[in-house]
Amino acid sequence: TIRPDEVLCLDNTISITWSGDGHRSQYNVSWLLKNAYAKEDRERRRHRPTLWNSDIEKNLPAVDYRAVLEDDEHCMTFLRHLRDFGFAIVRGGPDNVGSGEAMAALIGEIAESTYGKIFDLNPSSNNVTFGNTMNAVPRHTDEAYQQTPPGINVLHCLRPADADGESVL
Repeated sequence: TIRPDEVLCLDNTISITWSGDGHRSQYNVSWLLKNAYAKEDRERRRHRPTLWNSDIEKNLPAVDYRAVLEDDEHCMTFLRHLRDFGFAIVRGGPDNVGSGEAMAALIGEIAESTYGKIFDLNPSSNNVTFGNTMNAVPRHTDEAYQQTPPGINVLHCLRPADADGESVL
């Protein structure tokens, strides 16, 4: 039953006094126009990811591990890279098991998979997966068979290969 009791427009500001408790809301007209709900306005504001081409090799979306964890601006850069490119390379992280979890937690809740929250890919492991082989891993989607497959995978390299080991990405 809440409704406007009074609406005034003064100096490019719309002021609304609401029924019930008399709460007053004020909106700048330019803000209202910028955030309009019309279909065309929403489409204009819709985020468009950055499409890859061969130029991405020259300027990979990369950030520094420590800077991301310690500085909000660097953290936002990391999250924008994920949003815009679909991936981000994080350099300079620690080389101990489980340390990638802090970076993953910045993105969102870490979900359980078939293999647990954290899964170590190691060619000497007894688990039989694409990642646990010394062979090239083809392009694929992890756990696509799950009711809620992972949206983002975090891969943390503790010890790079002496030779080869390049990512298809």
